[in-house]
Amino acid sequence: MREIKFRAWDKKYKKMWNNPKLVFGADIEGPIVTLLRQGNHVDCQIDSESVAVMQYTGLKDKKGHLTEIYEGDIISEDGKIIGNQYENSTLLKDKTNLLIQGFSTKTWCTTYQKALERGCTDAE
Repeated sequence: MREIKFRAWDKKYKKMWNNPKLVFGADIEGPIVTLLRQGNHVDCQIDSESVAVMQYTGLKDKKGHLTEIYEGDIISEDGKIIGNQYENSTLLKDKTNLLIQGFSTKTWCTTYQKALERGCTDAE
């Protein structure tokens, strides 16, 4: 069974939040995402348009490295994570690199298959 985990890219401050607890809600002005990091301490509260939430795919990069792969990660031809679309978008200029699409996209199954062909593995 795949563990459900997230990370979030803060578009305004160009900061990646790894393993935040995300609380989705709304106020008068619209949707909000609250990032909780230690206990229930609120580190940041931002509107949902200012953050890109990425879910852990259940994949790990090529054996030996075994880093968790999230939506938005960029995988090289040899199956290793070399960056992500937010912090290193220029990596996508090289068409041999693979962008890990999100679960909600039509291309997830194809993306998953291509990642496996590059040596990525399912988490155990």
